Amino acid sequence: MRLNKTDDPRDNLQRATKRELIDFAHAKGLTEVHEGMPVDSLPHEGKQGIRELLRSKGLSRIPVPPRPLGAKIPLRTHALHPSQPAKPVQSATADEWAEFQQFKAWKAAQTPKAVVPVADMSMGELRAACKANGVAISRRDNMELLREKLRVKLGENPSQ
Repeated sequence: MRLNKTDDPRDNLQRATKRELIDFAHAKGLTEVHEGMPVDSLPHEGKQGIRELLRSKGLSRIPVPPRPLGAKIPLRTHALHPSQPAKPVQSATADEWAEFQQFKAWKAAQTPKAVVPVADMSMGELRAACKANGVAISRRDNMELLREKLRVKLGENPSQ
């Protein structure tokens, strides 16, 4: 089977999301529609769905944006009801800010790793130092070539 059309053949009531159906019903004055109602009917539980209720009232021309089949859409496009305000962003308290400043001071006071002379560096240390200083490394470079490049870059005496 091959998908050769991206148009959704369902009607607007079938295409609409639960949030869109609830908003549409409230806009048309149907107060019996609420969040806890199922979208489709549940005959085994005796519950009428939102779609069935809207069809029985003759309200099937709900405006739904075109959604082509197979297109990725955000999952939570209507996560919040328009009447519900978004949660305010909370800022840090004075205690949290002081703790953060104390951590930054502690981190700055930590002693950095001891600087190893270029002559005593292993191959891994030479590669890391070259990368940190912007020295081009070839895969065929041996330790002596890396030491020489690094000494030139750092301005050390190349004959060491």
